[in-house]
Amino acid sequence: AAGRQLLRDAAVVQQMQVQQDNERRSKRTVERKRVRGLMEAEDKMLKQLKTESGGGMDTSLKRYSAKKEQKQANRRVGGNATDETKKEAKSNGGAKAKKGGKRKG
Repeated sequence: AAGRQLLRDAAVVQQMQVQQDNERRSKRTVERKRVRGLMEAEDKMLKQLKTESGGGMDTSLKRYSAKKEQKQANRRVGGNATDETKKEAKSNGGAKAKKGGKRKG
């Protein structure tokens, strides 16, 4: 009878240990989720702060060349062309026939 009682006691003790292990495991997973959420929030905030700062060479935030608009407004022309002749050619609609190139025949 004493042997059976010892086996029952051992089983109860084992069940209690398993229950305690399960509680510890569940607390650990809850804590991991909480810490992971904090880390992700911090990472997101750091990324946001990086984009809000000067940006350096990131042209999506700020143009690298401060004179970009000025350069686009006053484009250079090559050869004998001047700004006026360039405008005239545009107004003619490119009526001049192209010379040169490969000829068939």
